[in-house]
Amino acid sequence: MSLWDDALDTVKKTARQVGNAAGDMLESSKKHLKAADIRSSIKERYVTIGKLCYDEILNGVSHSTEISAVAEEITALNEKLAAVNEEIRSAKNVILCPACGAQVAKGSSFCPACGQRFEGGAE
Repeated sequence: MSLWDDALDTVKKTARQVGNAAGDMLESSKKHLKAADIRSSIKERYVTIGKLCYDEILNGVSHSTEISAVAEEITALNEKLAAVNEEIRSAKNVILCPACGAQVAKGSSFCPACGQRFEGGAE
């Protein structure tokens, strides 16, 4: 194999690595945007509940049915957000410390935030 062939192989390998990294970054960005969108939707629902409660207090109009429906939407959105956050952590190869909730690299023996010991490494 010539020097030219070696250089060409190196360039091809590097281009593949850069392409893979760009694809990973794009997927990560999509997940973060999805999580931000869900958080925004949750905030909107909280505002809706606040307005309904305000109207109920101010005007004596019962909105319990509407409030319950919006609360159910918030619960569903929180579940979706938890799933997306788990996807993000999995892609970053981290878990949440069961003691304090900090992100911990998989395989760690201790949580860097609170010192919680993980038997056999964080999984």
